[in-house]
Amino acid sequence: MNASHNTVYIETTIPSFYYTLRTDPESVARMHWTRRWWEVYVSEARLVTSVAVIEELQGGKGGKIDNRVALLDQVIILPITNEVIDSKHSSNPSFRVGMRPGGSERRDRLEEGVPAKIRLAGGL
Repeated sequence: MNASHNTVYIETTIPSFYYTLRTDPESVARMHWTRRWWEVYVSEARLVTSVAVIEELQGGKGGKIDNRVALLDQVIILPITNEVIDSKHSSNPSFRVGMRPGGSERRDRLEEGVPAKIRLAGGL
């Protein structure tokens, strides 16, 4: 498999399942499936995510937050562009994630709280 031909977007559930705190049989099975999947695709695909995923993980409750964020250390962080923000606003009028209270754009603070080793080169 050529990684350049296989790009996979990693959203919040992958790190959450990988480091679940749940002990019910379904959650444990999901954790094992996710870990097996990760072992294959971390070297077989181009894994990408966004700062929004990292922020969501950092805002989680319970343990393993640092582990979940650290799992994304080797993943490419995609920039959140004006086009993404505009498309979310036009397709969903109730979308508010892109704006901070007071109306200034979230892009002004995207790097805050993101570990330096997974920031985009040249900033977001």
